[in-house]
Amino acid sequence: MEPLIDLYVQVQFVFLEIRLLPDSNSQDVQPIKLTYPSERPMIPLRLTAVAANQDMAVMIWIYADQQARPVNYAELAIPYQDLTFFGFGGGSTAR
Repeated sequence: MEPLIDLYVQVQFVFLEIRLLPDSNSQDVQPIKLTYPSERPMIPLRLTAVAANQDMAVMIWIYADQQARPVNYAELAIPYQDLTFFGFGGGSTAR
């Protein structure tokens, strides 16, 4: 892992370490919110590759005034008419 960490250190990334409490498991992990100033948001995935599955999904939500588009990964495009929206109560808002 050190070569992967060194790549981030060279570009002056900041690290955040999170540990589970004793007697906790992966179901106890809660989402975290990170904010930082940037012209282009990014998710550093090199360290994730150390323990990743062959075809592991990564879900990211970006709230912005316009559509976020990846510059170095494939973009998933779903036609708007194929989407079904659900409110927090579980009821569909699609017509």
